[in-house]
Amino acid sequence: QTNVWNNSATLWDNVIKHYPKATIAYHNMGVYMEQQGRFDEAMQYFMGMIKSSPNKAEGYFKLGNILALKFDRTGAIRYYSKAIEYEPTYYTAYNNRGNQYLIAGMYERALVDYSQAIKLNTGYESAYLNRGMCYFAQKRYLLAAKDFEKVLTLNPENEKAKEKLQYIHLNQ
Repeated sequence: QTNVWNNSATLWDNVIKHYPKATIAYHNMGVYMEQQGRFDEAMQYFMGMIKSSPNKAEGYFKLGNILALKFDRTGAIRYYSKAIEYEPTYYTAYNNRGNQYLIAGMYERALVDYSQAIKLNTGYESAYLNRGMCYFAQKRYLLAAKDFEKVLTLNPENEKAKEKLQYIHLNQ
């Protein structure tokens, strides 16, 4: 392997060449391309991941993340939904799909997803923050404040929660 290990990309490409069903190789190449900002190439590797393991949620989730970065909300929602279909306890997929609904102004759908993420992982700071932001966008300040306070119990250094809570306290 030392002949092909110039960097991570050459190693994992070689693994894919010799073992086309090696899901981990597609995953690692997709992550590598994503880190390089090469999103179209990352998408191809995550598609390879899905092809090699079509019943595993992670490939769909990773593809959803790339589509979200490319501002393709509809595509991102579709792939996050597919990840949830294969792994109904995938709380980060609920959170990320909720983010896409929030951006689209589909607040009630976002709230359902954030609440499900919290139900699945009661210590998931991001879901509380995002649900608080959704309530805040709807001017439902008491509910937003409750979520921001929970964020601060989980992470007292969260600046966004502090800022939003201060705004609510000053304007209520």
